[in-house]
Formats: sequence, C-alpha cells, structure tokens
Amino acid sequence: MVYYVVETQTSDGVGAAIVNTYTDEQQARQAWHTIMAAASVSSVKKHGAILLTEDLYKMAGEIAPRPRIEG
Repeated sequence: MVYYVVETQTSDGVGAAIVNTYTDEQQARQAWHTIMAAASVSSVKKHGAILLTEDLYKMAGEIAPRPRIEG
C-alpha cells in the first residue's frame, strides 16, 4: 500500500502543496503529525495536511486552527 501525505498552504490567494509518499502506514502518520505540529505555530493563513491511501481513502485531514482575534 502507498500512502500520500499532502501538506497544503494557502495565503493571500496563493496556494502550495507538498506531496510525499510512504509505504509504511506508521511513517506516513508520523509525517502527517509532524506537519500538523509545524502548522499549529505557522504564520501561514491556512496550513494543514491530508493523509490518503493509494485508493484515495482519507485517513486524516485538517487545517491548523488559528487563534480567534477579539475585536
């Protein structure tokens, strides 16, 4: 089985995606968690990741939450 970990970054209408592949599920999950840890403190407006199988089954996907600005 091949696992895809896709990191997404969107800011000011510009998007980017970084894709890595793994044949070991635990390594793929570790990569996803590593991205989400970095995204949680990132200054990128929408920073997240998705973990997919080769059959495009979504195992995990999330956008890192941003602090709510009180105003």
